[in-house]
Amino acid sequence: NGPGSRQEAMGDLSQLYRLRIGVVLFLTWIVLVVGTSLLIVLPTVLGRSIFSFLQIDSNHDIYAFASGLLIFWCSLEVVLSFHFLLVAFAREEAIRRFLSGLRVAVRVTIITVLWAGLLPLLSGLFIELTVLVHFRGDGHEFSGSTLLQDWAVGTLLEKAFRAVVLSGERREVRWIECLEWIHTGNVARMDQEFNTIIRWTITPWLMLWIGVLVCPLLATQLGHLLFPAYTEEVLSRGNYSYVLCACVYLNVWILSHIRHVVLRLHDSIRDDKYLSGIRLHNFVSGLESQNSALG
Repeated sequence: NGPGSRQEAMGDLSQLYRLRIGVVLFLTWIVLVVGTSLLIVLPTVLGRSIFSFLQIDSNHDIYAFASGLLIFWCSLEVVLSFHFLLVAFAREEAIRRFLSGLRVAVRVTIITVLWAGLLPLLSGLFIELTVLVHFRGDGHEFSGSTLLQDWAVGTLLEKAFRAVVLSGERREVRWIECLEWIHTGNVARMDQEFNTIIRWTITPWLMLWIGVLVCPLLATQLGHLLFPAYTEEVLSRGNYSYVLCACVYLNVWILSHIRHVVLRLHDSIRDDKYLSGIRLHNFVSGLESQNSALG
């Protein structure tokens, strides 16, 4: 074992070390490429499958990717939470805690879907049938992309309404408190007051938007029965009935506010007259008491 054999051994080790580093870098690159490809492709494919099942036409894969990634993330969180409960607690306690957390997740999901999904869609659809449809042309047909646009318009309307309501001073109203819980994402209050939120906040608005969407349709069908045949072409386009109903709703809202203003003005005038009468009565009573004292 002379110096030459040692140098040969060190050379072999350095070559083997370089080879190992090259293999590690190559495998790391392969893992990154495959992982990144799967991270992009799998959520996109899942999102496209969901949109295709729901018959929603989406021209942008970013929506499909975001939807699929959200589903994967939620599924991973559920699996990891259940595994943590099984490791940290006994089986019965873990199952009880898991079911409790699942109940909270289901309730929060229902409130979120109704408030941030269905209600903006209904409000945007009413705006679509009232205003936007007249700018789209006669050949336009409703599709999934149109519903997505209507949902975006309804979301903007909901955000504006929420900002106006929460900026006011009347916070003791029950449905405004529920709106604050939804806006701040208070999961504990949304779970505890689930029935209250559904009853006082979501159900009234849901019935309102369903009513404003159904009433023009019923008015159109009633017009087919009451009016002669030459108006059928006009009445068949229900857009005019939606515009008419929107005008009626606006007039009713304005008249209701005018009524409240007139009632408050009447009450203030009545109170002023009552106070004036009290002052005159006290003044006359004071004069009579002074006269009786002098006499």
